[in-house]
Amino acid sequence: MTLHDIRSHYVDAARRALAADAPGLSGAESVTRLFQAPYRYWETWLRAKIDRQGGLRVLDYGCGQGAHSVYAATLGAKVVGVDVVTEGLTVASLRAVAAGLAGRIHFVVADCERLSLADATFDVVFSSGMLFCLDPHRAFGEMARALRPAGTAFVVETLGENPLLGAWRRIRAAVRPSAASSFPHRFRLSELSHARDFFGRVEIRYFGLAAAAAALMHGARDSQRVAAIADRIDTLLCRVPGLRRWSMKVVIILSEPLNGFRPGEADQSLVQRR
Repeated sequence: MTLHDIRSHYVDAARRALAADAPGLSGAESVTRLFQAPYRYWETWLRAKIDRQGGLRVLDYGCGQGAHSVYAATLGAKVVGVDVVTEGLTVASLRAVAAGLAGRIHFVVADCERLSLADATFDVVFSSGMLFCLDPHRAFGEMARALRPAGTAFVVETLGENPLLGAWRRIRAAVRPSAASSFPHRFRLSELSHARDFFGRVEIRYFGLAAAAAALMHGARDSQRVAAIADRIDTLLCRVPGLRRWSMKVVIILSEPLNGFRPGEADQSLVQRR
């Protein structure tokens, strides 16, 4: 599957949403129940940050159809959503209008590896499921550049460390090559080295180990009961170092941005000192 195929997948999804004339749910509710936990964690984190600091400027980096942009705006944040798929941004704009939040969200067609946004503009950068189709070095560099000195990037990614999930994805790709689960690249923990080029602090949280197993069950993805059980099991399993790297999802919280750097121009002396 090429990047063109991946883009086509998101274009088709946006066109289906437009044809249905329904902008859809916002925030974690827009995600399959079984994999909502990392997004609920994001929402709790953002709500607490806004409660402490007041209104924030949030960059939704690769915003897609704008579900998470709208959620951030409902909490009082001023949001800029960027994405390369114009059809998705059309859906995002409709979603913002339907929520009465069009004045708080600005959507921009942009290449996430080469943003035209000014340096040190945002308090928070949020990204979900974007790194698989980007150069991670450029992506983390752009996140750091966009953040203010005290800003934080919050990244949710599908993890590619579990060999059983890898085998399942390969089988699914053969059966349904257009499905999102067939996308070739998943985030690997080794790619965090790129984040450390641009951020002084990197924190990781793991989600979805039991949920990954439950995902193979017919109908489990949208079962509230199965999701609740999987979440409780995951609170234990995802604390075990030898097991947690096999999780389905990972949350990466990046702070202390090294804003003066540009993608491809990491300060080698600083990297060596680490």
